[in-house]
Amino acid sequence: QRRVHGGHSSSIFASMTLISLQMAFVLGMFRDKDPKAWKFFLLFLPHILSCWVAGSRTLDYRHNYDDVLAGACIGSIITAASFFYRFRPYISNTPYDLDHDTKQSSEPPVPTYTSY
Repeated sequence: QRRVHGGHSSSIFASMTLISLQMAFVLGMFRDKDPKAWKFFLLFLPHILSCWVAGSRTLDYRHNYDDVLAGACIGSIITAASFFYRFRPYISNTPYDLDHDTKQSSEPPVPTYTSY
C-alpha cells in the first residue's frame, strides 16, 4: 500500500468540486437568501461519483482510508480556494470593476482607415 495522498481521489474531488461550485454559481445559490432543497441535492450529485472513485482506491488496497481522505481534502480545498479567488467579484455583493477592457488608456486611439 502507498502512503501518499491519493492522486485519483484528489483529481476527482477537484473536478467534481469545480462542477458543483459552477452549478451553484449558475443556479444563483451564492446570492439566494433562501435556496431550495433541490438545489443542494443537485450540488451533491457530483460528489457521489467522487466518493465512489475514492472508495474504489481503498477496496483494491492501493491506498489507506486516511490517504484517500487527505487526497479528497487537498483536491476540494485547493479547487474551492481557486474558485472563490477567481469568481469573488461575481459572487460578493461588493461592487467591483468587472469591465477591465473599458478603462481609459493614456495612449491616443489608433486611427482606422477604410478603403472606398
